Amino acid sequence: MVELDLTIVHPSPLAPPRWVVTLDDGRTIDVPDFALIGRDPEPGPDDPEAGLVSLIDPEMSVSKTHAAFGVDDEGLWFLDRYSTNGTSMQAPGGARIALEPGIATPVVPGSEVWIGRRHLTIDRA
Repeated sequence: MVELDLTIVHPSPLAPPRWVVTLDDGRTIDVPDFALIGRDPEPGPDDPEAGLVSLIDPEMSVSKTHAAFGVDDEGLWFLDRYSTNGTSMQAPGGARIALEPGIATPVVPGSEVWIGRRHLTIDRA
């Protein structure tokens, strides 16, 4: 008599696709849980541990700590940090909208975000 191994193997859950930001200078960044972006971003006292993304901006259209972005249970979000020149977003096929400062705005894959005169594209990897 042959003994059979009847162990049930469950497939491992697939990791969710990660989010990536492609900057207008060609850099690609994996989106962390929380990041700050600007000319010289600096976390505030109430910020969690943050990834820092520096943008070179000779025109000074980007504030020092211009915006925050990250991923939570709902997906990717972007938030203007009361910047001087504002932050705007355009979802694929949609109109460009200004982000309300201090309010986290959900972002869909393929969206473009403008930070002052700089821009980036947000997608899934």
